Amino acid sequence: MQTIEINDGVHVSLTKILKGIKKLDAATLDKFAQEVNSMAADKKAEPSTQQAELLKKIKTIIPASIKREEKRLYSKMQNGTITQKEHEELLFLLDLLENKAAERIQLMGELAKLKGLPLSELTKQFKHKS
Repeated sequence: MQTIEINDGVHVSLTKILKGIKKLDAATLDKFAQEVNSMAADKKAEPSTQQAELLKKIKTIIPASIKREEKRLYSKMQNGTITQKEHEELLFLLDLLENKAAERIQLMGELAKLKGLPLSELTKQFKHKS
């Protein structure tokens, strides 16, 4: 059976802990149960390491600097003040952003699968958070 480290180097078996818990009076046992339930809920709510890594990639896949530059160049194109070189850069950035958006969708699909959600539901959650 699993042991729990109480202090540095002091391990107690789960069986012994449960035997000690049996000795608690009803009110203390209820309070203890509430605390344990709260801890269990917190643990279940923690995203897995894999989910956390995917979430980080999803949020950072398109650098803000690239978004800003694309907006700047697009605005110049709309105003008719874009140079040929800037237009080529804009086309390059649009292609890059399209590829990054596709990667982002793939990552979101992986995250949705890990969470047991349809991609559409995960997308709604992202929209509500932003």
